[in-house]
Amino acid sequence: MPSGHTVVAFDTELATLHRKIAEMGGLAEEQLIRAMEALVSRDENLATSIIARDVELDRNEAEIEALVVRVLALRQPMAKDLREVISALKISTNLERVGDFSSNCAKRVMALTQVPPTGPMKSLNRMGKTAATMVHDVVKAYVDEDYDLATDQLGGLHVVDRSKRLLSAPTAHLGSFRANRQRRWLLLPHHSYPWRRRDPTGRVAPRRPEWNRRL
Repeated sequence: MPSGHTVVAFDTELATLHRKIAEMGGLAEEQLIRAMEALVSRDENLATSIIARDVELDRNEAEIEALVVRVLALRQPMAKDLREVISALKISTNLERVGDFSSNCAKRVMALTQVPPTGPMKSLNRMGKTAATMVHDVVKAYVDEDYDLATDQLGGLHVVDRSKRLLSAPTAHLGSFRANRQRRWLLLPHHSYPWRRRDPTGRVAPRRPEWNRRL
């Protein structure tokens, strides 16, 4: 990050914000990928570790919030600097939501072990990987201030939306028997999680272009 502030400590704090967002984004991406793997393999041990690590994202969000409050109070940033600081706060909130959705998926693994495997799981894994790639790219765009990379992710929303519709179709005809109704109920809650993850992703991506505007 180029230095241009009178108070050098301000540049250090902005760089720290970038670093913390990058670290939090990496953890959110990892949690998402591992949650999809746990769903497909029905690995209860992996699911348990995902749920346990969710507290790390909560801690990261709290640290970023504390740093943002400190910067606002001591530096009183304006224009581009103010937008960057506020965006870091909002991005951390969305990344924490990604972690929550991953944890929810992991909790479903315990229930899914009670029913036979379902076909859509492989498609769900691909959908989750697509969402994880978007999380990785938007965080990278934030850290690198890459406008083009950020806007590219907006097109990826349609890919995840389409995957969600395809995943919804098979669950509609699983049958009327009690076991199939149970299987459908277990599948429906979490096939929407990767789709909902793209919402935080979409909220992160548009923030960078605003910073290039001059007041």
